[in-house]
Amino acid sequence: MPTGGPSRHRSTTLDTRGAASATVYGSPMLAPYLRLPNAVKLLALGILINRAGTMVIPFLTMYLSQRLELDDSVATLPVGAYGLGAILAALAGGHLADTVGRRPVMLFALFGGAAVLLMLFTLTSIWAIVPCVFIFALVAEMYRPAGSAMIADLVPPAERPYAYTLTYIAINLGFAIGPAVAGLLVKWSYGLLFVIDAGTTSAYGLLIVLFIRETLPRRRPVPHSAAAASGDAPNAALDTAQPEPAGAQHSAPSDDERVPLVRALCTMAQDRAFMVFSLATLAMAFVYHQAMSTFPLFLARLGIPAWEYGPLIALNGMLIVIFQVPLSTWLTRYHRGRVVALGAAVTAVGFGLNGVLHTVPMFGAAIAVWTLGEMMQTVFMLAIVADLAPPALRARYMGVISICHGLGMAVGAPLGGAVLERFGGGALWSGCAAFGAAAALLYFVVSREARVRSAAHEASR
Repeated sequence: MPTGGPSRHRSTTLDTRGAASATVYGSPMLAPYLRLPNAVKLLALGILINRAGTMVIPFLTMYLSQRLELDDSVATLPVGAYGLGAILAALAGGHLADTVGRRPVMLFALFGGAAVLLMLFTLTSIWAIVPCVFIFALVAEMYRPAGSAMIADLVPPAERPYAYTLTYIAINLGFAIGPAVAGLLVKWSYGLLFVIDAGTTSAYGLLIVLFIRETLPRRRPVPHSAAAASGDAPNAALDTAQPEPAGAQHSAPSDDERVPLVRALCTMAQDRAFMVFSLATLAMAFVYHQAMSTFPLFLARLGIPAWEYGPLIALNGMLIVIFQVPLSTWLTRYHRGRVVALGAAVTAVGFGLNGVLHTVPMFGAAIAVWTLGEMMQTVFMLAIVADLAPPALRARYMGVISICHGLGMAVGAPLGGAVLERFGGGALWSGCAAFGAAAALLYFVVSREARVRSAAHEASR
């Protein structure tokens, strides 16, 4: 039976059952997670399945470098193409999720992405691989803003960090499994990575078909007589608008309004706090996407083989699975914006350390440092975006953040490959440290506005 729907419509029975199970079966630390709607838990399960099979992209540069014998600067081109596709996917996915619905966008992305992935497996020319990777990202990445918005639909602002923590743990538990298994499979065949990846992507789509229903808020019509009396018949189908957050430079759309694309873009462009936040996120995306583009190439230069890279990068996911819940629970008592800023600074230190290390255990320690920064950032970043966004534009705000990550991959991966090839690892990792430090400063600047808008959204519920 499908589950889901906006949190304001959740039944008291479901909430009571969640609270009881939290008391009987869980510790106080786990209680907020056990109280989450069943739809959120099912989405987390789907994410876990999907990410456990995510094997192609983490090993794509190694596959191209070793099997097709391409230079580092050329082997990172498909990763850049993936980033470009992800940018367009975020624009299209966010807009469609706010207009057509979250669920159909996610289904198209997951089933369509699986089909394109199998097509990619059959290609051997770099000039065919690059556009195919672009198309794969264009289709598959559309689910991200839709899924993030669906979670925000399902839970109130105060519970969103817990919901995003749960899905983030699912992502990283899958990531701890996927690359580690893939590192073993490449000894036999890279083709297995493509088949498994496509299969798990389809499995996530099937879970949504069977158990998840649409969460996009519906228009609630106002009686014609009341609309005529107010003299506002053209807006009669819209709910009362959200209160204007302090410092905002735009008029917030109504909760259930279907906002045209041009107006949505203008609203976001005039939201200075969100633009600063997005710029910081873009800088961090340049840093993070080196982990699966230039980092394996850098390790190969040091003589570290692919089968050791898999478990090494999987350490990132394992640490998140073990420590994310207690860390997030502890950090919820602090200001979200400042936690994110500090996390960016810690990440900058972790990536900067790569330039002075030489052995697998040392790189494991560096990964632990930037994983700590990542844990401090990712969950709270999505909650801050939901705080900054008017509900009617929530998926498109999430889409802009996806665009930042796509642009970080599209530009950061090829640029990182060029820097690595021409100037070496020292310059590459020093640049990552500088980008992370700049992002930390920008996050700190926008932190107060995020808190003000969060309070405004909470008061309006």
